[in-house]
Amino acid sequence: IEVAGSLDYETLTQYVLIVTAVDAGTDPSELTSTAFIYVFLTDENDNDPDFAPDTTFIEIDENTDVGTTLAKLAITDADTDSVNDHFTLSIVSGDTTVFSVDDSGEITLLASPDREPNNDLYVLEIEVMDNPTNGDAQRSGTGTVSVVIADLNDNTPAFASTLYDVSIDECIDLYNYFINFTNEVTDADSGLNGEIVYTIADSSITEFTMDPSLGWVYVSEELDREFLADYSIQLHVSDRGTVPETATSSLTVTILDCNDNYPIFDATSYEFSVTEGDGVGTIAGVVAATDADDATTDNAVIEFQLNDAGNEDGHFAVEPDTGDVTVNSLDIDRETTEYYYLLCEAYDLGDPSLTSTVTCTVTIIDIN
Repeated sequence: IEVAGSLDYETLTQYVLIVTAVDAGTDPSELTSTAFIYVFLTDENDNDPDFAPDTTFIEIDENTDVGTTLAKLAITDADTDSVNDHFTLSIVSGDTTVFSVDDSGEITLLASPDREPNNDLYVLEIEVMDNPTNGDAQRSGTGTVSVVIADLNDNTPAFASTLYDVSIDECIDLYNYFINFTNEVTDADSGLNGEIVYTIADSSITEFTMDPSLGWVYVSEELDREFLADYSIQLHVSDRGTVPETATSSLTVTILDCNDNYPIFDATSYEFSVTEGDGVGTIAGVVAATDADDATTDNAVIEFQLNDAGNEDGHFAVEPDTGDVTVNSLDIDRETTEYYYLLCEAYDLGDPSLTSTVTCTVTIIDIN
């Protein structure tokens, strides 16, 4: 009896053959005899071990306890236990400091996985080898285990600085943002745990608004440096985690002066008098004005001048710096003009300059 075709133990383990012997006699006829032959196959190690399935996905929290069994891999091998009494498993690619696998297929956590900043996925290639007892060569197979590390809200938002200083003009346009905190706040978490919400902590500050999503701070009401020149603003950020983590920082806003205040005379009108014989340079009176703008800038520096109206002949002059209104001509004659109605202008040196005007009535006193 010879083997005429391929044998496969995993398909059929035994055969029953019926063999008939026939002689060559013819009288009265040929004679036969039949025998049953039982053929039993012996298993060989001719199949690779494998994982079912060959790719496994696991998701764990990043605070999973060390020593936790994460999964147990299912191993298949078409060969029988009589040939293969156990398997040997090992991690051939992947982080063996964080994960291990034993010969039963259990994957165990060896160290805490920190998903920040870039370790949210671990890919392990695991090899399984059989251990034939009949002296056959070992066979092997591989599978892939992907471990996804789920984020926990374990990171607090952080400002790059505890204090920020910025200066802006008081005439800045409304809704014009002047500082952006988008790149000033970081959170190492992901998803909602790393999404930042920006707010101004002090609700009494209405001049400024902070965009909750973008982190822009912009002017929401008209500013007046003369009313308030400095703001100290407490900034607050939080993430969108189930239990939000928060952080704070301070923003100091200094309001720079714009030339938005007119000079104000210290009287609504002035009355002076001179004698018609007074000489050039005689002081008829003094005008004075103040400006509420920043005294350290040209916006609050005031000078005076007389408008040509009422002083067409130049009989009077005013000192630009002092406001002294003086006689500027010897031709003053009461019999010709008894009253002069001068328009005195106070202007600041801002850009653009602002001007106020007041009337100065000068009475000419007669001499004989």
